[in-house]
Amino acid sequence: MTREEYQLTNAKLVKHLGARIKTRHVITLIAALANHYWLLMRFGVVLRAIYPLQFDWHYW
Repeated sequence: MTREEYQLTNAKLVKHLGARIKTRHVITLIAALANHYWLLMRFGVVLRAIYPLQFDWHYW
């Protein structure tokens, strides 16, 4: 496979993926990740309050 063929294949893949993934799906994914992160942080705070000695932030 030559460099040109490789670039063409990459361009097709990107175009195909771009057509399938809509902006709103990306936004939904980012929002879901943000929510999970927030929940994990809250969970960490609760655990730290219950077991202050077992949970050290250096291991998170």
